[in-house]
Amino acid sequence: MRSTHLPSHARIKLPASILEDHPLCLNPQVRRNICRHFDRKGIFLNIPYSALYSNLEIAILSTVTAYGLHPHMARERLRMQVRVLKIVELVLTCNYGLTDLSYATRLNMPLELGLLLAFGKETFVMSRRRYSSLRTVSDLNFCDIHYHEGSIRRLVEGLSRWIEEVCSARRIRADVLLRRHRLWKRIRKSLGPDFDRYT
Repeated sequence: MRSTHLPSHARIKLPASILEDHPLCLNPQVRRNICRHFDRKGIFLNIPYSALYSNLEIAILSTVTAYGLHPHMARERLRMQVRVLKIVELVLTCNYGLTDLSYATRLNMPLELGLLLAFGKETFVMSRRRYSSLRTVSDLNFCDIHYHEGSIRRLVEGLSRWIEEVCSARRIRADVLLRRHRLWKRIRKSLGPDFDRYT
């Protein structure tokens, strides 16, 4: 890995040894793009895009933004065609990552987690049921996984602790974050399909 010439507060590592004929080769244009759009407060959200997950998605969005982090998701740039290179580009423009392995049968979630870890991104890993994700991705035994059990409170408390340890000097009480979540739920309901543009 080699660092590009960026200010110390926005240092980014780009892989140097991917051959030109490889599908994940970062050509000079892609590298310039990553450097130009690198967001030191960016957090790549590797989460399911499903109506069943929407309440947890709101909890994640409302919590990370409370700390001044900027959420990025693959769907914001990959509307027409999902390509791994585009996901790699988006991952590399973020300083942090978050993965929910609750839907471990969808193999794109472990794949994107692998990319986050391979590129050295500080990543919060969570899942709904205890040990369920380890049955699919057994190598995760080396890291802590937060189990939220589908509970908004458990998710918010675990995620906020990680953010305060790794990403932010801010300290926000759980009850404040939970009120913020309820507000965001009302906003989503009122905006309907326009909510994604709002976030």
